[in-house]
Amino acid sequence: MVPIVRGIASLAVVMMLGAPASASRVHLHRPPRGVHGNARTHGVEQRLCRWLLLTQDLAGTNVLPLTQDFLSQMLGVRRTTVTQVAFKLQALGMIRRTQRGQIEIVDRKALEKAVCECYEDLHSRHAQYVI
Repeated sequence: MVPIVRGIASLAVVMMLGAPASASRVHLHRPPRGVHGNARTHGVEQRLCRWLLLTQDLAGTNVLPLTQDFLSQMLGVRRTTVTQVAFKLQALGMIRRTQRGQIEIVDRKALEKAVCECYEDLHSRHAQYVI
């Protein structure tokens, strides 16, 4: 569980700052291409899909240790908003909320269709820093 938490933390840094947590120099004024203004240009559903896909890439499992509270903080929205979007994704058969603090990816292909275009850029950037 600890490596997943560390990985999620490094993923959060890459998504927010565009650099690895271990980088010696972080350019705060230059976020990754496609991420700048993501909250303004993409809806919560697309951003949540992106978070779920990137976390699954990192964790290597379909069951993700993510609470709605954590996701709301990462997305910059209220927890109730994450709850509503998660219910929608579950109704569409993309995810299943298994128990508190766990979300299971059921249909990755559907999530990939719903995600914003920033996913590929972030996925490739994060892959550069994961050993």
